[in-house]
Amino acid sequence: MGKPSLPHEPRVDDVVSLPDGRDLGYAEFGAPDGLPVLWFHGTPGSRTQLPPATHPTAVERGIRIIGVDRPGFGRSTRRWGRDLRSWPADIEYLADSLGLDTFAVVGLSGGGPYVLACAHDLPHRVSIGVSLGGLAPILGPEVPPGLPRLMREGGRIVPIVGYPLGVFLTVVAKALEPYVYGAIGAYQRVCPESDRPVFDLPGFRDMFAASILHGIENGLHGIAEDMAVFTQPWGFDVRDITVPIRFWHGSDDGIVSVAQGEWLASRVPDAELRVQEGEGHFAGFVCVEEVLEVIHTTMTGTDAETRDAAGDA
Repeated sequence: MGKPSLPHEPRVDDVVSLPDGRDLGYAEFGAPDGLPVLWFHGTPGSRTQLPPATHPTAVERGIRIIGVDRPGFGRSTRRWGRDLRSWPADIEYLADSLGLDTFAVVGLSGGGPYVLACAHDLPHRVSIGVSLGGLAPILGPEVPPGLPRLMREGGRIVPIVGYPLGVFLTVVAKALEPYVYGAIGAYQRVCPESDRPVFDLPGFRDMFAASILHGIENGLHGIAEDMAVFTQPWGFDVRDITVPIRFWHGSDDGIVSVAQGEWLASRVPDAELRVQEGEGHFAGFVCVEEVLEVIHTTMTGTDAETRDAAGDA
């Protein structure tokens, strides 16, 4: 197959220069003047890792989607040694640069902890946070019960081997770049069975392929950096989050267990957990229409039924 193309190309694909000289990459979709939603990709991923239905749904609902590359991914400068609470400062600077007062944050999988960090550190800016199959802490004063031993042990090893691992991943990724579709097909054959149908949905294979290629524009150091972040204590207590948080999780998630979503939702004060029965890791990702409707309702105070009634009046 040829070079993958996104189901919907971004309206804007740019960087902002941060005060410390780093670049932060971002891409915009949806309604240009709509309600702002900052979207955090998974690990791996990039600023374009959005479900194919995101752009048309956002246009319809008047929502402006801004996908953001974390350090080391895509167009964002790498930053070895970063931690989870480094991210809110980057996001606040991006929001200021784009003229955003308040905004929603959404994160898939590895993007989930970054959603909670922003909700904790920027309660005056974040209207609502949404975590789609997001990770829970694996080290620190409180962790979910039943975490695999491999994850716990990784917390001791990754900070030591992470930097050379990033170099190795970059070399491998560049060599495999022409075979991105084959790599996705191979992953589909070995991934948890509950996730395999997702890759056959219209536009998903192209979106994931393009997102991976965008993510390795400057190497794959970001994966190693994310792994190092996830294997450290988060540095805050989720029970102190005052922003409303909505969790989506598949009951059959074989990558991030639903128990992690249940643990987080039980501790965040204003939280709701939606468990998608029979679905896997991409449960919330594939129902983006529902996710954006919840965000719109929270940010405007009106739901779809109210808007429809007003339109008929």
